[in-house]
Amino acid sequence: MHPTFEATLHVIRTSLNDLLAVIDDMPGEALDWTPAEGVNSVTVLTRHSLTAIIFLGGTAAGTSPDRRAYLSGERAAAFSAKDTAAASLRAEVAATLATTAANFEHGSDGALAAPASWAWPDGRTPTGAELLVHSAGHLKEHVGQASLLRDLWSATGRTS
Repeated sequence: MHPTFEATLHVIRTSLNDLLAVIDDMPGEALDWTPAEGVNSVTVLTRHSLTAIIFLGGTAAGTSPDRRAYLSGERAAAFSAKDTAAASLRAEVAATLATTAANFEHGSDGALAAPASWAWPDGRTPTGAELLVHSAGHLKEHVGQASLLRDLWSATGRTS
């Protein structure tokens, strides 16, 4: 595996392990809890993060996933996710890690330099390298949000 993709996979694996710790620390009903309207739950943050890793990381590695299909399919579904058992989320994390590792096997210097087939909302076209960095940072951001939700749930004094 290309060293840059291997290093990113390590960061992603560490973040996913942190996400699993959040999931394991919360009772099932807490996974859908939000402290206020408009806040995403741990379930939503997990699903969104996992679909984004596959899409962004796959694009970075040059596997060319379909952006429109991602946005209207997996990404849209992630934001309405609920009532998912912790065991299912754990399985999704494991599957995402396996898919990401397989995608990253395609990574190369050329993939890092190649522009995506689409542009960011600001009109810039990201390279594979930018998408790789973005995917790891995006995951880290949402794992931090999930950790905060866990802490807020715990602060409510609820045990289940």
